[in-house]
Amino acid sequence: MKKLAIVLALVLLLIATVTVVSACSEKYDLVYANWNFGTDSDPSVERKMIKAFEEQNDVKIKMINYGQGQDYPNGLLGALQRHDMPDVFMVNNMSFVLNYQLARDVSDFVATDEDWEKIPETVEQGAHFKSGIYAIPFALHMKGYFINEDLIEDSNLDNVFPQNKRNDGITYDQFKTLVNGLSSNPGSVGLTSESSIYEWYPASANKQYGYFGWNDAEEQYHINTPEFARGISETKAFYNNHSSFGSLSEAKKAKDFVGIDSDVAAWDNGKVGLRWGYTYEVPNMMDNDDFSIRFVGIPSMEGENARNQGYSCLVPDYLAIYKDSPNAELAYKFAKWMSFDPKGIAERIKLAETDGETPNTLPMTTDMDILYDFEAVFPVKGVVPFYERLSDSIFEPTKVVPGYDSSRYTSSTGLSVTGADGVKKDDAKIGEYLDACFSGDGVFAEHAADIEKLANQAYEKDLGDYEDRYQ
Repeated sequence: MKKLAIVLALVLLLIATVTVVSACSEKYDLVYANWNFGTDSDPSVERKMIKAFEEQNDVKIKMINYGQGQDYPNGLLGALQRHDMPDVFMVNNMSFVLNYQLARDVSDFVATDEDWEKIPETVEQGAHFKSGIYAIPFALHMKGYFINEDLIEDSNLDNVFPQNKRNDGITYDQFKTLVNGLSSNPGSVGLTSESSIYEWYPASANKQYGYFGWNDAEEQYHINTPEFARGISETKAFYNNHSSFGSLSEAKKAKDFVGIDSDVAAWDNGKVGLRWGYTYEVPNMMDNDDFSIRFVGIPSMEGENARNQGYSCLVPDYLAIYKDSPNAELAYKFAKWMSFDPKGIAERIKLAETDGETPNTLPMTTDMDILYDFEAVFPVKGVVPFYERLSDSIFEPTKVVPGYDSSRYTSSTGLSVTGADGVKKDDAKIGEYLDACFSGDGVFAEHAADIEKLANQAYEKDLGDYEDRYQ
């Protein structure tokens, strides 16, 4: 009898254990990998969006965070080797996704989705490769200049860039006048940094070029051009005139910028007129800045081939659906909800209204009714008018153009150059050499053709790694 009691006790213990394990092993309808969830106790907007999707569709989504930087692609590769890939995942780089053949072609879903047609064309094209569509536009940001309107007014420079003209964007003449005027005043400076100027200048001067001289139709960089050379020259002039925080003399920093150790800190302290940056930085600005801020995009120029109205640089993020996901239809519905679904965008706007949070992304749509609703909750003025000029926009190639990091920054030039820090580099990278052309002893004209060749070779090499696997 005693033995029987022991056996029964063991059976009951086993049943209880199985019950507990079963209760702890939740069943998920989708697995989603990203790095922007926040935590249960401090949820991000993204986590709240996921929760809303779960509630509205009676599904459960497992969130996986592989980390950022190199940890993220390593995490995806580990999941691939374990045959444990998420159904939906953030695209860190399109080349990575295409090279490892991770993504499902979503052309069949897109073909019957009218909302897809409202995605900004520049962003939508980045999801294509050859005959397929291997990504879903996820988050949209704009890159350009923000202005400190209070500082401009206090410096008696608002007549240079009048309030009633600011929705039109800023012209290059206005840009130069503001920067030089603010930099000549004690206690202020025009720019956070001038190093971005040669990246966007060719696109302003000649609309056949995009960011860093990239031409999407021709699939090549145009660096050995008069426009790029002029961009370097203009950047150098701003640097030599001490028109940015980084180019200030130590004497002026010690006198007028006491305790300020970075360009962002100088901006936060109200001492910089124009900040080059991204709209995803706006929440941080709202937490740290107490002056009126407006987004004015990238300066326009005069001329037959120039972009002669204010424009912006679009910075998209993408999601992908794993090629072997058994839940592809639900995965597409979820990815759409997180991005370009009008109901999903409305949910983001509602969260901004009810939670008092600054939206962390711009609407992935060209529907102006939705955009006007968004404008009412976005604390920085000037963004929505740039949607009306998307045909002139350019895009940041980082996640879309194969080999961009090598083309723009890391390819070895074999050239010796001394930069602003006075350190000689015997084998400068492309980025180091170009920076030295405005802040050191680099001479752009002597090596422009070689740099262009290197940039295009890096693109072709990265593309060649996987191009033949697709039709």
